[in-house]
Amino acid sequence: MNTLTITFLAASLAALANFFYRKNGEKQAAPGAYLVCYYFVSFLACFVIYPHLLIRHFNPTVAFFGALVGILNVGVMWLTAKAFQKGPAGMTYAFQNGSSVFPNLILFFIFGSAYGFVVTLPQLAGMGLVLLGLYLAAGPVKGVSRGWLEFVVACLVVQTAALTLMQWRCLLYTPHENGHTLIPASFSSQDDCWFMPALFLSALIFQLLLFYREKRWIESTELLFGTAGGTINAVSTALLLVATRTAAPIEKGVIFPLFAVAVIVLCNLWGYKLYNEKIHVKANLLCASGILVASLL
Repeated sequence: MNTLTITFLAASLAALANFFYRKNGEKQAAPGAYLVCYYFVSFLACFVIYPHLLIRHFNPTVAFFGALVGILNVGVMWLTAKAFQKGPAGMTYAFQNGSSVFPNLILFFIFGSAYGFVVTLPQLAGMGLVLLGLYLAAGPVKGVSRGWLEFVVACLVVQTAALTLMQWRCLLYTPHENGHTLIPASFSSQDDCWFMPALFLSALIFQLLLFYREKRWIESTELLFGTAGGTINAVSTALLLVATRTAAPIEKGVIFPLFAVAVIVLCNLWGYKLYNEKIHVKANLLCASGILVASLL
């Protein structure tokens, strides 16, 4: 199975997990209990996906950065839940996944082309199209409020930070002649198995602290949707990590953009079919085309 196929499969599963998250919001506006189940199941799934974890030497550096991404992921999920209450799910995920075009640019400015990060005119043009699409999405659309815009912009920023860290971690497994302050060490790619469990464990602990403040029990629907969403998301995350680790040089810049476009399209489809949400065609086309232009040209 090639990298692009793995990426599309990961996106399809992510869109399905997003649906369960949206479905849970119909029963309970506060996502705390759902996320406890979601992260708990995702963490357990790591030991199925990486069965050698129990015998693999622990790598605290990889685990530390996985934990940082986990905390950022909790922030993204809460901001997404707040956005659902004020606007359409499809465009919420368009903002969230529009973040995929920015990690490469950020890493280029930090590390440069010597570390495999290149920025071209088509990439800059694609980013411009994404920003234009998001600007149009922020305009007057039925069911959208100013509060929605604030939450989705915050979601965009936090998701960009998380994806940048995910892509940056690959530098830990690539030997470089010249050292860099932001590449503290070089490890075997097999140590990457600690990234995903650290991500979900830190997210689970952080979310448990937040849920404790709600002073209530987990309801059956939250348990059901959280378990389903967590299982599906764990597989999706594992596939995405495999794709970033095994991609050929020409494919590295395509992974997150392809993932993002597929998730945007699929989430808009289930939002339209199941919830009669209006699809902002121009905004979605600009976002999707911008992501593809930035990555494929």
